[in-house]
Amino acid sequence: MIVLVFCGFKIVETVTSNVYYVAFRPAYSRNLPHDAVRSLILSLIGIVEVNLLFATVWLLIGGFCEPIDGMVDAIYFSAVTFQTVGFGEIHPTDDRSKGVVILMIAVSMLMNAVVVARAVGLIVEKRAE
Repeated sequence: MIVLVFCGFKIVETVTSNVYYVAFRPAYSRNLPHDAVRSLILSLIGIVEVNLLFATVWLLIGGFCEPIDGMVDAIYFSAVTFQTVGFGEIHPTDDRSKGVVILMIAVSMLMNAVVVARAVGLIVEKRAE
């Protein structure tokens, strides 16, 4: 239970810091140099971090048609769900795991939007130079 709470807080922290940086950073740093490459790399690291945290959650909660036996299965399911591919060979069967999958899909859409926003920011910065 403590690990699930930690994973939940860490996921919220990673997502909110990425969204905050995209939404509010340009407002207070108009005259400061903005390192778009660094922010894009940090966003990609954030995606990996969130995937690993959700993989840990999958190992702990269970509730899937096939048991997620090891970290490789958990990372696989996490990556497939995060990119909203959903091959279907592993899917949730109880309400708790379905709720966490829905949460992960919402988080993944938000994190993917952050990465796209940072990539566009990088392109805009390069064209402005």
